[in-house]
Amino acid sequence: MRIAGLAGFDLVDLDLREVADADPAALREELDAARIRPGAASLPVELRADDRAFEEGLTFLRRVAPLAAEIGVQVMHRSVPAATDNPFFELQPRLQRRWSECAAIMRGHGILVAIEPLGTPYRRREGAHEFISRLDTAADFAASCGDGVGLLVDSWHWHLSGATASDIVDVGELIVHVHVADVPDLPSEALRDDERVLPGDGVVDFDAFLGGLVAAGYNGMVSPEVPGSWSVGLDAIDAARRGLETTLGVLDDR
Repeated sequence: MRIAGLAGFDLVDLDLREVADADPAALREELDAARIRPGAASLPVELRADDRAFEEGLTFLRRVAPLAAEIGVQVMHRSVPAATDNPFFELQPRLQRRWSECAAIMRGHGILVAIEPLGTPYRRREGAHEFISRLDTAADFAASCGDGVGLLVDSWHWHLSGATASDIVDVGELIVHVHVADVPDLPSEALRDDERVLPGDGVVDFDAFLGGLVAAGYNGMVSPEVPGSWSVGLDAIDAARRGLETTLGVLDDR
């Protein structure tokens, strides 16, 4: 929170597991002191695990949901697998049911949950069967999970799935959160999710990406998500500032 505030961000994404035992009033005071507000948070439930682990995750979610709502978290997000060893028709009903259960809990606290499709090529080869890696299939899946389930659109995964601005427009009413990162100019087999570059330093067509969001009527949060070696040698505040500056740069250019 302190680093995000010093870097100039308006919002900060939170890991709710790190603040689960905090007093909400004290946490709000810390946020106010840092001149920052909560934006999104990772959904702290392992949706692909066995039933016991999933139920433990739901128990934690029920415990932390009031805190998240009280401090102002707006969206919780988690990815879905791009490929699986189980056929789609076997895995889809189980994940659908689990997402619906999470959404029902958060809906009672005014918080949306967002599904993020993963488009990186190696992700699509991690199992014998394709699951969800495109926006259209992610949108169909989100809609099947019921009220309160939307989409997280990430420029990295959007680009690597071969999507277009029209694909963003087509799912626009479901978009509740956006991540931005750029893709280095490397062969597809060399690309990894943890080695991204700053917005504007790679090959993503941000004119198309942001144009699609504008045409879709999206007016919500935009968060840089840029893990990678570009930050080696920078302290945390300088790295955060670079993430903010480059994100604002691509936004201001369009």
